[in-house]
Amino acid sequence: MGKSRPTHEIPASKKRKGAASSNPPPHDSDTEEPTHSPVASIRLDRNRFMTKTKQQRYTELEPRQIVAERRVELEAGEYMDFQRELTRRKWNKLATPEKKYNEEIIKEFYANAYPLQRTDQTRNSWVRGAVVSYSRDAIQQYLGSRDVIGGDGLDEFGRLKKAHAFNADKMAKLLCLPGCTYTVGLTGNPVSFLRKNLTTTARIWQNLLYCNVYCITHISDLNMPRATLLYSILQKTEVDIPTIISDEIHKIVLSSPSSTGVSRPLGFPGLITGLCLFSGSRLPGNLNKALRPPINAAYIKIHCKSEQHGDASQPRPPRHGQGSSSSQVPAQDFMAAHFHHIEQQNLANHLALMSLNTSMYHAHQQQFQGGPPFQWPSPEAFQQHFYWPGDSPHFEGGEEEQPMPEDEQEQEGGAGGEEEEGGDGAEGEQEGDDHDDEDI
Repeated sequence: MGKSRPTHEIPASKKRKGAASSNPPPHDSDTEEPTHSPVASIRLDRNRFMTKTKQQRYTELEPRQIVAERRVELEAGEYMDFQRELTRRKWNKLATPEKKYNEEIIKEFYANAYPLQRTDQTRNSWVRGAVVSYSRDAIQQYLGSRDVIGGDGLDEFGRLKKAHAFNADKMAKLLCLPGCTYTVGLTGNPVSFLRKNLTTTARIWQNLLYCNVYCITHISDLNMPRATLLYSILQKTEVDIPTIISDEIHKIVLSSPSSTGVSRPLGFPGLITGLCLFSGSRLPGNLNKALRPPINAAYIKIHCKSEQHGDASQPRPPRHGQGSSSSQVPAQDFMAAHFHHIEQQNLANHLALMSLNTSMYHAHQQQFQGGPPFQWPSPEAFQQHFYWPGDSPHFEGGEEEQPMPEDEQEQEGGAGGEEEEGGDGAEGEQEGDDHDDEDI
């Protein structure tokens, strides 16, 4: 694939704003695509797909999970600092996506957005008779957010990232409870902020970002790249959120099936439904899938209220090796580590079951319905992808810390999404498993 522009960078000459017009009718000939026998045998559904290859792409996307957003539903007087900042940035529509969606429509959007050539950088799809753009400009116009891009093609947040201007100690003072700070990796660089050490305001914003700006199923610790975004929001730094969302959607569009059977989920169904309606798509009446439960006062009380006391955010307890005696750590720390270990075990079991279900689905499709070729993951690949934390917890104060595997990276809904890494300072190193703590 051709070299894409850097994340969060916008060309100085922006595209024309406005709703897209109807697309030319689909065609049977796939002259721009490689000819494969499974595609050639498909009868093109002209009402839903532009080409046979895109119709085949839909078949590949059918087993994928859809991760929905959350709506912010707060009453007047509730968490007003958060609500005022949403209004100031004109992010109210970001916080209130369409309530219902149709799974077929979302998968048609992603199937028709798949480029015929990998070098094609056009961010357009086609849904039920209309072009649906997911470009930065189209999303910005739909959301009605402020245009904060300068003549250099960057917003203020992008300029700070480019200059590596974020200071982890300053970030900790704003994001964390008193006395708490960031965790460090094996090289001593900052890698994340423990969720339990974040302030209530920071946790509310983290939930909104992880549900409506990124496609993440679990809310856990805050890695450094995303911490810089959250810090910038709390600092009232100008952030062009449509750019980030457009980039995230495009990553999903280009994503390939995972060799382990758990592929990147399809995100932003509420936003995509809104973009389709905005563009004039003829959507069916049965929008029967609801978003995840809203971010309201009850949700914040359960999931975002900060604990009375955090901790000093020392590096995470090592995940490898066997544990030592519980007498080496205080009882409260012992129980915290024990429950955290149980959560890791439950998560590993959950993801493994998802993988087995997806693998069996692919095998069934291939055997009985002529689906795309699918290779069952080997035991070694399966175990490598779904790390088992061990049968017994391992607490600090026991053995010497063992290094984490180099290939252990953040997983988003089961897919190996990559994060942009900075050059030094707060962005120099990252560690993250966005599934560690809770599925909310």
